[in-house]
Amino acid sequence: MSYYNYDYHDLKINEPKEYNCFINLNSQWWNKNVPSSRNVIKKLLNINYNCSVYKLFTRDLEVLGNIKLFNKKAIVAFNNWELIKIISNYNWVENEILKLIDYKDTIECVAVGNEPLGVWYNNEFTPLLVNATKIISHIIKINMPNVQITVPFNFAIFDNTYPPSNSVIRLSLRNVVIETLNIIKNHSKNSPVMVNIYPYLTYKQNTDLIDINFALGKNSPFYIRDGEYLYKSLFSVMYDSALVAIKKEGFDMDLVIGEVGWPDKEGIGANTENHCNALEQLKIEQTTGTPRQPGPLQLYLFEAIDEPWKEIGPGLTERHWGILRIDLSYKCDSSVILSNSNYYQNNNNSILWLLLLIPGLLIIVLPMIFKKKKKIYKRVSFNNYMSIPNTVQS
Repeated sequence: MSYYNYDYHDLKINEPKEYNCFINLNSQWWNKNVPSSRNVIKKLLNINYNCSVYKLFTRDLEVLGNIKLFNKKAIVAFNNWELIKIISNYNWVENEILKLIDYKDTIECVAVGNEPLGVWYNNEFTPLLVNATKIISHIIKINMPNVQITVPFNFAIFDNTYPPSNSVIRLSLRNVVIETLNIIKNHSKNSPVMVNIYPYLTYKQNTDLIDINFALGKNSPFYIRDGEYLYKSLFSVMYDSALVAIKKEGFDMDLVIGEVGWPDKEGIGANTENHCNALEQLKIEQTTGTPRQPGPLQLYLFEAIDEPWKEIGPGLTERHWGILRIDLSYKCDSSVILSNSNYYQNNNNSILWLLLLIPGLLIIVLPMIFKKKKKIYKRVSFNNYMSIPNTVQS
């Protein structure tokens, strides 16, 4: 299958509306069959994704040039397999950083690896992470002192994540995580903790326990109470679980979500409607925050464009997380994510239906009020994504 013809024409840019986002851009631009980063950025602007920062998985200078052209910021990265090179060849690392000097005002942050502590790597990168982060920090401070550093961790570095107040850093990884976070904190006051959060993967592993609308954060009858905090979405539970675990170790650092999204194909609950609803709700939660972290959040949508070239080891959905298809067509109507009107309209409709149903509900519910039933919460492990109860309050 060829995608090359989709990029022949040069897209014009519509006037972007007021919406700021942060997004992952997986730049496989060495492949001529993939639309250019320039046209991907133009298309995102055309559908009002006026993203201020593009998070890359590489240090591609052509992509950086295009991001600079649009006066946007970027996060660049050293991949996991480069960690051994970082700790064994200082000159190579220094040369790689020096290549970025012309883009020092475009680069906001340098990421060291991507989920390097993931269990699927069988500890291949765990012993390398601390030293690699130290070296990157040292060279960045000398050559680009205003650039931050971070490490994008996977959510499985946390344990006992239900309820969020119980969350801790996983004991087997605690030392390396704390050492790494100390390096990041000491690098600069603005360098963040970065964690990738995937409500979809947690839902996929536990469809019998998690309501789909709770996973999407949309009009779910279920909620989770954790002391004074009330949770109405799986994203907010996972975000606050990460926040609590980090704060327990004494780190008062910004928590940035490095990847979050919802696929639209090839999986349970993976369809266009859910994909668009998830993006809509993420926009709302980005603005409103979570019970423990009210106010704006910084979260990087995963991702700008589908990746049909990707290996499907983790599942067929791996190829279908993009806001754009590979032909640069948009999966959702622009009003889905860029306007709250649908959200409020849906809520108003829900209220109307609720008013109509109240008499019938009272007949069912009133006899139950006088029967107190003790709910037992039993944690289950979600294939290293998170732990939740086998019942939720409704």
